[in-house]
Amino acid sequence: MNKNFINTLREYINIIDIIDILHFDQDFDKLMDQLLKTKKEVYAPKDFYVIKHYDPQYYLPHCKYSLTTFNLVQTFQEIDISLGRTIIVTNNPGYLDEFKLLIPDRLHQYDLPIVFDNCISAFDNNHLDNPKWNNIAINNDKIEKHALTMMGSGRVHRNTLYNHIKKHNYFDKIATANRVNNES
Repeated sequence: MNKNFINTLREYINIIDIIDILHFDQDFDKLMDQLLKTKKEVYAPKDFYVIKHYDPQYYLPHCKYSLTTFNLVQTFQEIDISLGRTIIVTNNPGYLDEFKLLIPDRLHQYDLPIVFDNCISAFDNNHLDNPKWNNIAINNDKIEKHALTMMGSGRVHRNTLYNHIKKHNYFDKIATANRVNNES
C-alpha cells in the first residue's frame, strides 16, 4: 500500500497488522495462523487490522458476495475476532454490502468492517507513473497472438480460464503464462 496512506492511518489508529488478501486467497488457514499470532484478549478502541484487497474476486452464479468475502468472514468468526476491528481498502465499489449479507443485522453496529471502496490511490501505484513502455512504437504486423494471459499464482478464476483455454486448444491464439500448470 501507499506509504503516505499508511502513515496517515497510523496518525489515527494503531495498526495491528497489514494483511494482503492476495497472499491468503487460496489458503485461508494461512490467514488464520497470522491472525492467531496477533490476536489480543482485549482490543483498544484504536486497534485495527488493515486489509489490502485489490484483486478481482470470484462470484458463484447468482451469489451477491464473493468466495473471498465469505472465507474472510468465516475465518474471523472462527477465531473470534470481530470484523469491526478491520479497515479494508479495496477497489471494489459497494464492497461493504457483501459483508452486510453475511453478518446478521443485529451485529452490524459491532461486526462490520470499515471499508474504503473507492480508494485506488491508497495502493502503491508508483509503477504506473512512469512506465518503461510509454515511448515504444507498436508494429501491428508483428503481433502473433490475439490475446495474452498472465495468470501468476493459482486462483479459482485463473484456473477456470486456463482450463477453458486448454480444453479448446487456444494456445495457438492466446499466449498463456501460468505458473501453476506450466504447460504453455
